This record gives sequence, structure tokens and C-alpha cells, in this order.
Amino acid sequence: MTAVRRLPFTLLCAAAVLVVGAVSGALWSPAASAPWYPHVAHGVPSLLEGRWWTPLTGAFLAGTPWAYVPVIATFVVAVGAAEWRLGTRFTALFVLFAQAGAVLVAVSVLMLLHDTGRRWVVASAASLEVGFSAGALAALALLPAFAQPPWRLRLRLVLGLYAAVAFVFVGSLSDLVHLPAVAGGLLAGARLGPRLGAPSPARPSRRELVVLVAGSATLVVVCGYLLGRLLPVDGPLGHTASPTTLWLGSAVALVIAALPVSGLRLR
Repeated sequence: MTAVRRLPFTLLCAAAVLVVGAVSGALWSPAASAPWYPHVAHGVPSLLEGRWWTPLTGAFLAGTPWAYVPVIATFVVAVGAAEWRLGTRFTALFVLFAQAGAVLVAVSVLMLLHDTGRRWVVASAASLEVGFSAGALAALALLPAFAQPPWRLRLRLVLGLYAAVAFVFVGSLSDLVHLPAVAGGLLAGARLGPRLGAPSPARPSRRELVVLVAGSATLVVVCGYLLGRLLPVDGPLGHTASPTTLWLGSAVALVIAALPVSGLRLR
């Protein structure tokens, strides 16, 4: 009963995802194959055709039946932790805003880059996606603000690296959506944390920074190599199996991850 009282938004959304999946049949067969899918999924085609509601309606579906378990589990853990710590009203507004905002940012970027003719841009701009992952990741990115140093900086860096590596070396529409969601969550946590009882900031030591930089660089290169071999695709910087893409992508991923984190290290 305590969980029901303190996590009404999280539990209601999780239940809604299950109900929508059952009613629509997405629990039993891939949603993308249904005729109604373009009317609820988010992406460039949906917004160009005036389906303004899709940044939120797509959140209550999963792309395939097997995806429902990780989608709901991730949402319950991330959003539930935020709601428990920050309250229902704030969490609900933040998660819904982050979900819709991240989708709109990603779609806007693709529309701005469409005339470049790059294969990654064309493919991403033609795709449609569903899922509540942007809102869940944004909620998760809020939480490091409440961790004790030095874990605060470490957790922020891990989230930033995840979003950056996935975008650079996979580059699906979902990965592009996750990038502003994580960045927004990190920034919001840094700004709002002190007002909500987050521990006082502490300056990381030089040794801590050296270890984090070296570990991050190694992790990015290893992940980039493995993704390029296991999931070779035409990503934002070229084909991910190319050695040039590996090294250029590693550098870009580190920069992307460092941008939000470097300005937050003392918060």
C-alpha cells in the first residue's frame, strides 16, 4: 500500500502500457505491423502529417512483444525512484515534458539535416518509433544529483557515455531521442537538486578526474569496436565497422558525454 500511495504516476503509467498493449494487440504481435501504427508512433513522418499527439501516444506502446518486459521494468525502476524521491506532481510533469521534448528535439534535428542527404539522416527521418524510454532516462538522469560524492560525477558520466556511445555507434531514432533526454535530466538534476535536499557538492580530486578520463576513453573505444563488429550500420559519422569511424566516433562520443558532465561536476 505504501508503494501505491507514493508511486501512483509510475504504477498508473505501467498499467496503461499493459492495457494499451493488450487492447491494441501489441502484446501479441509487433506494433509496427499494425495499420494504426503510423497514427500513434512518433517520428518525422508523423509530425509532417500533422499528428502532433504522437510524441506522447507512442510512449504507451513497445515495438515488439518481447520488449514489454524491459520497457516496463526500466520505467518502473527509473521513474519510480524519481517519484519516490521527488514526489508525484513534479515527476509526472517532468517525465511527460521530457518524453515529448526529447522527441521534438530529435525530429527537429533530422528535419534540419535532411537536405544533407546522408544515409543515416534519411533512414532515421523515415523511421517511426514508440516507447517511454526518453522519459524514463530523463528521470534516471535526475537521480545522480542526490548521490554522495564521488558517485555523483561517476553516475553522471556513465549516463552521458551511454547516450553518446549509443548515438554515435548505433544512431537509431531512439538513440537520437535519448541524447537530449539524458542531457536534460542531468541539467535539471544539477539545477533543482540543491533545492530538493541534494548533498553538498564536492570538488573531485585530480586523481579522480584522471581515472575517470582514462576509464571513459577505454570504455568508449571498446564499446565502439564491439558495436561496430556486432551491429555494423551507417551511423551519424559513417559506417561503424570502419576504423576511421571508430576513432573519430570515440572522440566525438567523449566530447558529447563531457559537455553536460563537465559543467555539472561541482554541483
